Amino acid sequence: MNSTGNDIALRSRFEAYLASKGMRKTQERFVILEAACAMGGHFDADTLHRRLEADTYHVSLATVYNTLELLRRAGILACHTFKSRQSQYEFADADEGHMHLVCSQCGKVREVPDAELSHAIAQRRFGSFSATSFSIEIFGICASCVRQNRKNKNNKTNPQNSNGKS
Repeated sequence: MNSTGNDIALRSRFEAYLASKGMRKTQERFVILEAACAMGGHFDADTLHRRLEADTYHVSLATVYNTLELLRRAGILACHTFKSRQSQYEFADADEGHMHLVCSQCGKVREVPDAELSHAIAQRRFGSFSATSFSIEIFGICASCVRQNRKNKNNKTNPQNSNGKS
């Protein structure tokens, strides 16, 4: 494993979780954890599986899905299903909450931290429930899609502009 301090801490946390559940500490599980660490941002199981295959590490897609679920249960990963798309994973950060800006058109997801909102939620009381983190999904259209929509609209209303003739 590329041993950054965080990678070592995540590996130790995963080992402790597996031990607490009486589960085997297989090489495949730790290779998948390492590959997930290298992904950065949001990723899905298929993308992670393709990365493993490209790195010539052959593991079944089912093993990838099962290991991602174990990492989620261990509190290492968070799983999101944005607008009925394939499940997206990211590293769970119990200290910070954030918003996900999700483009309804292209599916691009952008994380936006909000210290003011994080503070407000930390101060909020929910009866006997203690919030440890949060994730909010905001749907809309990203700037790239807005530009593309305008371009497409202009080309439809003024066809001579699309072929370079005036």
